[in-house]
Amino acid sequence: MLQLVCTLQVMVDQIRQLEAEIAQALRAHPDGEIFQSFFRNPESVICAATLLGEIGDSRHRYSHRDAIAADSGQARSRSNRANTKNAKFRWACNKRLRKAFGVPAQSSTRSNAWAADRYASARARGHNHQRALRTLGRAWSQIIWRCWQTHTPYDPKRHTGPQQHITVTIPTPSAPRPDTLAPQRIAASAVTHTARNSSRLTADHPRG
Repeated sequence: MLQLVCTLQVMVDQIRQLEAEIAQALRAHPDGEIFQSFFRNPESVICAATLLGEIGDSRHRYSHRDAIAADSGQARSRSNRANTKNAKFRWACNKRLRKAFGVPAQSSTRSNAWAADRYASARARGHNHQRALRTLGRAWSQIIWRCWQTHTPYDPKRHTGPQQHITVTIPTPSAPRPDTLAPQRIAASAVTHTARNSSRLTADHPRG
């Protein structure tokens, strides 16, 4: 057991060293700041580096805002058969890029009222958890594409979606001030409410 612990410790040290090297390379890249700006947690450097590595730095590769969504599997594939149009899951996509987009989509539902509302709306339409995350991931992919094309790091204060979605102020003796924690509370409430309704629907209509 002690030998196994020693072996694991060596592996953990190697992983930390690799993560430090990746973080250094990400900071040195001209587009590194753009992808890092989408993550509040500094430990998400691996996901930011994955997005940069898979998307690259050639702006001509993704000339349209929906191109990244399609390549990462966030946009559904359309097929025309017998004069009918069907939308289905996009299997032919970049699997690493699809997984990387799931991280900001998942984390933003807990801290961003706009993202939580997008996710809750998708769930209310009958989408399961993974499909709702892809719906949100497509919205994020368009934002990432715009920041990437314009060489501009993401700034939540300039993102009109969260700013227009909700603004809560607290009256004070001097002047009203914004309640910065309100969006987080409402985001958590929206997701919890949707999950509760989803559980009720599952209980009322169990799958056979």
